[in-house]
Amino acid sequence: MLSVFPSLFSYALVVPLAFRLIVGLTFLWFGFSKLTGERRKNKTAMFETVGLKPGNWYLWAVAVLEILGGLALVIGFLTQAATLVLSAIALGAIGIKRRQPAKISSSLGFLCLLFVITLSLLFLGPGFYAFDLPL
Repeated sequence: MLSVFPSLFSYALVVPLAFRLIVGLTFLWFGFSKLTGERRKNKTAMFETVGLKPGNWYLWAVAVLEILGGLALVIGFLTQAATLVLSAIALGAIGIKRRQPAKISSSLGFLCLLFVITLSLLFLGPGFYAFDLPL
């Protein structure tokens, strides 16, 4: 393969590790922030105004999935399953952001970036320092 820096290919498994840690910590933060204080009330109201009722049930479901998925990515356990779930959550957030931009504070570009990174982890696998077994 023609490449300007072919020696960098030996570090190819570092990229999924960096993606896992960054996206995993981001979703952990999203999940825990949904369950605390004023943001909890705002997010419950947001779910109800976009048609997801009861809002409290959706808040807890999404928060738990974000926390479990984020934790799975950070430790490298069931990476592909976790990224599939987190990709769906990111895609749902993109849809809400496109229909009602004021309901989600994150930018559309940031949500698209999260979606693309989670989708890439689905295909790349976990990288270094993961409990996932290669098939």
